[in-house]
This record gives sequence, C-alpha cells and structure tokens, in this order.
Amino acid sequence: MRNTSTMASRWVIFIILLMACSIQLGCSAPILSKREASEEVTKKTIVSINDWRSMVARWKNIANMNELVWDKELERKASKMTCNRMVSGPDYSVAVLPSEQALATLGSSYEILLGFCAPTQTKVGCFKFHPRCVGTNGANYAGVCLIGPKNKISQADTKEGEPGSACPGEKRHDGLCVTQVEHVEEVKEAPKSVEAKMVGADVTPSESNSYFVSFYMIFLCAAILAYASQ
Repeated sequence: MRNTSTMASRWVIFIILLMACSIQLGCSAPILSKREASEEVTKKTIVSINDWRSMVARWKNIANMNELVWDKELERKASKMTCNRMVSGPDYSVAVLPSEQALATLGSSYEILLGFCAPTQTKVGCFKFHPRCVGTNGANYAGVCLIGPKNKISQADTKEGEPGSACPGEKRHDGLCVTQVEHVEEVKEAPKSVEAKMVGADVTPSESNSYFVSFYMIFLCAAILAYASQ
C-alpha cells in the first residue's frame, strides 16, 4: 500500500505539471473542432503530444518512444463513437478525455491515460463531444482519442535506454523515433517542435474552444504523472 508521503509528493508533482501546462500553452487556440480538427489545430495538437512523449521518454529513460502522427481515419472513427459505446478496435486503443469535473477521480482511472505514453504507438485521432456527455456509468466525458496501431498496452513494449537509441529507423532531435507514413505533411512553423506530421489531406474549419486547449494539456500532464508513478 502506498504511504502518505509518496502520495502527497505525487500530488505536488501533479500540481506543478498543471501550472507548467497553463503557463506554457495558455488558452488562445482550440485543440479539437466541433466535427473535425482543422489542419492548423491538428498540427499544434500533434506538436504538443509529441513534446510530452519526448518528456516521458527522457523522464523514464525509454529508448523506443515513437512520435505520433495524426490519422484522419482514426479521427473519423472517433467521431462515430458515443458516450455509451467507446471500445478498442483491432488496430487502436481508446483514451477517453474526462471533463473537468471528472478530473477529480482521475487517480482511480489513470490506466486510460497511458495510451498517450505507450512507446510503440504511432498514430492518433481525436474527437471532442459537443456538448459533453455522460455515460451509463455516470462518467462525464469531454472527448475521445483513438491511438494505434496496437489495441493493448504492454510494459514489454518498452525498451530502456537513452531516448532514441532503440529506434527501428531514424530518430528526432528530441529522442523520439521517426514514424514512417504515406502522404506526410511536415509542419513548417510550430511552437517548440518542428517535426509534426499528419496523415490525410481533408481538413475542415475549426471552431474556437479556448478551454479545450488548456484542459487537453492538463490531461496529457496527468498521463505523464500516471506513467511515472508506476
């Protein structure tokens, strides 16, 4: 059983991460659109996710952490999901985005956050529920992300060592392994990271939702904390 001091220290780290997220990203741009993520917003989302994956790789000394690329097919599948039907498929796992109210119980369901930190995953697609919904179990959801190509997370997938030292191919400057995909579009201008990629070409206009930016990054920070506490 975890002692009180250990739990307290983890909550201190959690609070610090939340503050860091708020300071770094702010609330000036949306993460997900009402229907589909726009090209600009999607790029920023991928950059942010990969920044945090790089942080986890350095923090946990993970040698084979892949970069994630945005997948339009996973985004489409995510948009078809409902509060009461969110299940993993043959080539993706589900990561539910809890609402701000649900963050209060985050500690008891941190497993769903770990998909964002699974080293061997390579693609992601997300959808924001509008309005937010409540499932049959009473959980309040803000959205859902599908992460592939694996539908299960295993500790055996993680290789220890210097970040990028166990990549099957090229590695990025931040220690992530380069993901090879078809129809890749490079990010020309993006904050902090420049190696974000997208799969697919269709984009639609995005509606502004300043809350979702800060909330999504808080969610990622929580994922890092959950992964580090294992």
